[in-house]
Amino acid sequence: CFFFFFFKQKTAYEISACLVGSEMCIRDRSQYNNINDFFKNAEIVKAIDERIKECTEKAREYNNNESILDKDQTDYMTQIKKIKAEFTPYFDLWTSAEIWLTKSKEWHEGDWSNMNANEVDNVYSERLKTVILTLRYFREKATGPNVPKMISICETLKKSLEDFKPYLPVIQSLRHDGMKERHWKEISEKLNKEVNPKKVEDEPFSLKKLIGLGVLDIQEFYEEVGEKSMREYKIELNLMKIESEWQDVTLPIGPPQNNPKALIVLSFEKPLQTLDDHTLLVLSLIHICRCRRIERCRSRWSPYH
Repeated sequence: CFFFFFFKQKTAYEISACLVGSEMCIRDRSQYNNINDFFKNAEIVKAIDERIKECTEKAREYNNNESILDKDQTDYMTQIKKIKAEFTPYFDLWTSAEIWLTKSKEWHEGDWSNMNANEVDNVYSERLKTVILTLRYFREKATGPNVPKMISICETLKKSLEDFKPYLPVIQSLRHDGMKERHWKEISEKLNKEVNPKKVEDEPFSLKKLIGLGVLDIQEFYEEVGEKSMREYKIELNLMKIESEWQDVTLPIGPPQNNPKALIVLSFEKPLQTLDDHTLLVLSLIHICRCRRIERCRSRWSPYH
């Protein structure tokens, strides 16, 4: 029918134009081969990725309408998949470069207290894996005059990731809520230098400053301090939980059977059970790490047991 013919011509033109535009953008690789332009190049590949997604959606919509009208489906997906396969390494490389180079600078120079150790570990692992796979692709499968330049960019990015690797244990050990002033004092005494992330200065305390103070030279010691502080923090959280649970413990009060005018505690079952459970928990925590606060809690609760 005329409607289908018009729709077919219009949609086929849109898809073809989209595919040709995407392919031309990918083949014009000379415009993004400088790692210093990582932000601009990342924006370029993101725009191309959106164009490819648009092509894919248009092709699926068109094929769906062909099926509804019982027409043979036009094969656009083969070309789309080919373009996608050729484009993906460039997309992975430049988005990884943008994420890593932006984040690593933020972690080096930004406020230490704003750093999330889990985020650092996840971003590092994901970007390193992506860069290694992309480097392998350009070395073994890619062709064209710009391949040596892309390999060089991958190697530069990989080296940046590898250079950051020694800092991961520092972040994992010392960047968590369990690190208190007493723990930083231990680090300070070991280095014979003041290490105090909470001290107010003109510039925020950063990973760069911590590394500059020589913390990499005492890895075994700071890992021990970090592990100890985390254990103590977990214990503190358990103690806070125990104390908060007592806020909900109530004693049922009522008159005894033989004296309706008097009031007595009708049952001690729940508070005694709670006390038993918490006492056992505290005793188990003592075996993990003996600390003054636990001893104080145990001595405070024991007379009532």
